[in-house]
Amino acid sequence: MLSRLWLLALVSSVVTRAFAYISLNESQVKSKTANHHWLILYTATDDLVNQWQSLSDNYSDWQSYGVYFAQVDCNKEACEDVKKSQIRLYSEGALVQTVDPGKTSTWQPVLEQHILSSAIARSVPITNMDMLTRIKQSGSPWFIKYYAPWCGHCKNLAPVWENLAMDHAASNINLGEVNCETNRDLCSAENVAGLPTIYFYNHGFRFTFTGQRDLDSFKAYLQKMTGPAFQTTDHAALPSILKEPVSLVYVHAAKQKNMDDLERVAKGVMDRLPVYTTSDPKMDKALKGTGKLPRLVMIKHDGAVQLVNDGATSTWLSWVQSHQYPLVTRIASNNANEILKGKRMVALLLQSSDQLSNAFEDVSSQWEQQEHDTHVTFAQLNAQTWSAFAKRVYSVETSDLPAIVIVDPIRKLYFKTDLHGDVFSITQSEALFAALEHPEQLQGQTTDVPRSMSLVQKALVFMGDHGLKLSIGLIILAAIVFVLSNSRDPLPTAMPIDPRADDDDHEKKE
Repeated sequence: MLSRLWLLALVSSVVTRAFAYISLNESQVKSKTANHHWLILYTATDDLVNQWQSLSDNYSDWQSYGVYFAQVDCNKEACEDVKKSQIRLYSEGALVQTVDPGKTSTWQPVLEQHILSSAIARSVPITNMDMLTRIKQSGSPWFIKYYAPWCGHCKNLAPVWENLAMDHAASNINLGEVNCETNRDLCSAENVAGLPTIYFYNHGFRFTFTGQRDLDSFKAYLQKMTGPAFQTTDHAALPSILKEPVSLVYVHAAKQKNMDDLERVAKGVMDRLPVYTTSDPKMDKALKGTGKLPRLVMIKHDGAVQLVNDGATSTWLSWVQSHQYPLVTRIASNNANEILKGKRMVALLLQSSDQLSNAFEDVSSQWEQQEHDTHVTFAQLNAQTWSAFAKRVYSVETSDLPAIVIVDPIRKLYFKTDLHGDVFSITQSEALFAALEHPEQLQGQTTDVPRSMSLVQKALVFMGDHGLKLSIGLIILAAIVFVLSNSRDPLPTAMPIDPRADDDDHEKKE
């Protein structure tokens, strides 16, 4: 019986492997490739057939997404215009590309690029690191959700995500999904801190989606993220540019036509800030660094803060990423993990309202316009609304507001006092700056605190927070019990229990 089962499994394996790609006659190619995406190998050597078999095995699951492998053996039939091995790539009836495997050793990446950039009408489950790495390296736009089956918000997202995949069935944007319950290594590698997390991968960059999780918001986001990386402007548009929280303007000579370096930078910050290019002389005069061409100008705070980079293009991306934040970023649920668990130091103002502090913006402006080695994000948190979080993570009570803490997300530490042991203050910006420059000299506490407490811990915290009220309540309760117990009529004296009677009863029951 076992030998029969083994034989059946072997036959099943062989059959499955044999059908990883199909054999076609040349006359069948036109009708077969009219729909979906096809990769067809023509006239191959034995070695190339084995490689073809291996590649098609790797993507055998993709047949359900409309990606098919096939072979036309021109050794057995005459193939028109085919004199040597070649691979033809088709999409929805059109011949997209012809690849000569004899000329290049990198033909497999070319084919994988074709697969990963083909329009797919479903969300593709991503189950291993190799697949995710290929997607990230492809440079093609992929929108991927990280979820878990037990997550309530993830369940609400599921039908919207399915509709979004169908809506983009014919576009070059593909959707994928990673189950963090069964693929925890992938979610850990991608720094997924909450569920659902949605990343957009494109041009070698990863962006975090932080908007509303509805169909219209998703569609608007994808349209923006796959649109032009920058736009041309002139002096007439400057007032509207200044109204942006942060914007980047590339000022260049009129004769300059190559924008490849700018495009590379702009693609890396598409979700952060608008990028403009101009050769308008009036614009050049209106912005800081007049006459230095080309240059980047980062504009913040209605133009009051203008940072200039007129150095080598190799410094542009890191410089832009260092200065891309507003003077003060308001912490909300959609950006809390990114900022408070990111890679930059955070100067965090905790106060009792959502209104941005002008004084704290002035402190941030001072920092921005000085030269510092430490990259810092200045942020503000409504600790009245987030009181439980502020107390649990930073030990800041509502009675302590306003308060400033420095957060070091990489070391998972926070600091409430400066180098001299004094509490941080908005009016003492130099002390704050010195602490930001030398966090290793500060006395810190961990931000890696447990999310929940035991019942005993909660009881102790409650008693500590409400000791006076609790004591008064217990006194009142004791008084009520005393009054009630003395106001009732005395009960008649009970007859003594006779153990023997119990014994008799037991005997009777037995």
